[in-house]
Amino acid sequence: MNCQQHRGVGGDDAARIARSFGASVRAAFGVVLGVTLGVAVALASPAPRGAPALAVADVPPPRLVVLFVVDQCRPDYFERFAPRFTGFFARLREQGRWFTEGEQHHAFTVTAAGHAALGTGRFPAQNGIVGNDFFDAASGRNVNATSDPAAKAVGGLGGGHSGHRLRCDALGDWWKAAHPDAKVVGVALKPRSAILPLGRGSHSAWWFDEGKGTFVSSTRCVGETLPEWAARFADGRPCDRFPSAWEATLEEADYEALGCTVDDEPTEAPSGTRPTRTFPHALDERDLARRASALAVSPFGDELVLDFARAAVEGESFGDDAVPDLLTVGLSSTDLIGHRHGPDSREIAEQLLALDRALARFVAFLETRVGAGEVLFALSSDHGIPSLPAVARARRREGDWIDWTTLEPSVRAALAAIDPALEKAAISLPNTSLRLDRALLAAAGREVEPVARALAAALRQTPPFRDARSHAELQEPLAPDDRIGPRLRATSEGDRAGDLLFVLPPGTIYLAGGARVASVTKGLATSHGTAWDDDTRVPLVFLGAGVAPAQINGRAFTVDVAPTLARAIGLPLPADLDGVALPLH
Repeated sequence: MNCQQHRGVGGDDAARIARSFGASVRAAFGVVLGVTLGVAVALASPAPRGAPALAVADVPPPRLVVLFVVDQCRPDYFERFAPRFTGFFARLREQGRWFTEGEQHHAFTVTAAGHAALGTGRFPAQNGIVGNDFFDAASGRNVNATSDPAAKAVGGLGGGHSGHRLRCDALGDWWKAAHPDAKVVGVALKPRSAILPLGRGSHSAWWFDEGKGTFVSSTRCVGETLPEWAARFADGRPCDRFPSAWEATLEEADYEALGCTVDDEPTEAPSGTRPTRTFPHALDERDLARRASALAVSPFGDELVLDFARAAVEGESFGDDAVPDLLTVGLSSTDLIGHRHGPDSREIAEQLLALDRALARFVAFLETRVGAGEVLFALSSDHGIPSLPAVARARRREGDWIDWTTLEPSVRAALAAIDPALEKAAISLPNTSLRLDRALLAAAGREVEPVARALAAALRQTPPFRDARSHAELQEPLAPDDRIGPRLRATSEGDRAGDLLFVLPPGTIYLAGGARVASVTKGLATSHGTAWDDDTRVPLVFLGAGVAPAQINGRAFTVDVAPTLARAIGLPLPADLDGVALPLH
């Protein structure tokens, strides 16, 4: 595999991102330099955004494009566990085109924001999906990223979710606009993972309902009628085929060689139907909802997703004509396992090795059906994850839990110093952000931005805060060496993200609102959601039709994935993208 260099030009990612008062515009992409056998090779920059797609000589478009999103997948997993990979991940390492500094370039690194960035080619400040939950100015309350009361059940299953909260179109929308007869399907355990990569349109998005033990959708996604193939899948009781326990497969020395912690790490959370921190994890349970929930927190959760994706490919007749089809697959079990056991655990090692094998089987099925060399694969993640705080500290890194009750006294004191009438004006939003109470501001005769700016300045001088910026501050020029500022700015869109965004120390897990550390840590061992590298760094790799294997050094963003896949089949790109089409050969 040859190594190449991919980089922008100038500080503050000036060659990658140009933003003006909330309007997100990507500037010149810069130059990609390649080094093959010691010879420097200049690769052409992508065409300007919005320009017609250019045909690439001797590279026919793929008949099927597949986007795998492995939830909470750290890029270092592909190095740590490489000696044990024998399936799809081993093939990726040998034949893939790796962008070695892949990044979710925003601050609230959670599932909805990450999937929306991957699918829309735009940062949260523009696509509107700033978190799993966020403030909705119209209702005056926090809402879920995909909740939709108007989305009804289909065949008595599902309902309640759609992509209507997106503020822009996405990959599935572009696809169907150009190819109305194309099959566009998204499958995942979570509604937000299935829906957001596709967009706002009526796309075939499916997610797992633990209570029903099968995959469901809504009228906003698939219409009024449940497809026969989906009904057959549900009738087959898909949860029944899995074993009664998740067993370890490696020896003690193998785990040590992979850098895993002890099996009974004291600060892990338990999993299984009879919850335990150690292998084996029980999965047997007569109650379907409890069994399905436990299966999701094991490698069998991803196997369920891939089983249903296979049923969708067959049921929708993928690859049966010349129209290019799109399949997005959200693989969420890595996230569910990581939250309970952590990225250094034996469980996460077993999960990645099992996923390696499961994806190899699924990819073989796709290539047999559609044709070898006819499928383009992309793999990335919605966010990373830090180590368990106790593990981080044992390794002499920062790590801690903090909830809003710990921060609130400092915030109140800072507000009281600005104006005693504003002491209680800060409202904790679902992410690392605050909203100022409009009623209290009006009563005190104060405006939002001056107070937010003064509060941010005070918090920057107050431990444990490492940074704080008001929304207006984030629209101003940033210092060339400011690594965190661009990620905050890519998130700060105004109402949904809050009036002020703050940053805590690396490795700190923050619980907003009424959540308390003492109660949450009984079922959660670590989490994500920050602007630090542990949470923002993700794998970004392409494989298959039209892809030349290489390692491309330098930063690439997940907002580049959608335009890259769209350009591969010749779609024109919207003019307002933050992402660019990456070179695949």
